[in-house]
Amino acid sequence: MIISAQLRGDPAAARRWGDRWLTEIDGSRPRNDDERSALDIARLDAVLLLDEPERALPALAASEKAMPRNYTASMRYAEAALHARHFDDAVAASKRGLALVDGPMGRTRLLWIQAEAWVGKGQRQAARGVLDEAMASARTIPSQNTRDHYLRRLQATSQDIERL
Repeated sequence: MIISAQLRGDPAAARRWGDRWLTEIDGSRPRNDDERSALDIARLDAVLLLDEPERALPALAASEKAMPRNYTASMRYAEAALHARHFDDAVAASKRGLALVDGPMGRTRLLWIQAEAWVGKGQRQAARGVLDEAMASARTIPSQNTRDHYLRRLQATSQDIERL
């Protein structure tokens, strides 16, 4: 409903639907890590659609504590922090996730978030180094479509670095 309201050019309705969605998410009590992850995915989607990523940070931080061995919890926190322009938090969360990640897609995504955070901080050299790692990781993704998708998006970040 948020997207529908946005497409209709009705920001007040989009806000109402988004607030309602977040209230429902926040009122849900997950029974296990899978449910917690699903709620966090929905929470991140909602706050990004509303352009209010900061609203998710406390709940995502709690999920990261509740699931200390789950790299995706750190990845979601890092993404929300990045969009909230909390660049140091995004870098730290991506590093926590990297210590746990077990495959090239997650590794690529965490490195990409970290590179974007370094761009946000205006740290060209750090951004370039992490982006190079992300590109190397992306090249090992087995699915060609997914690999190509990540490499295209990483190339856009590379252009952002060149503009620093």
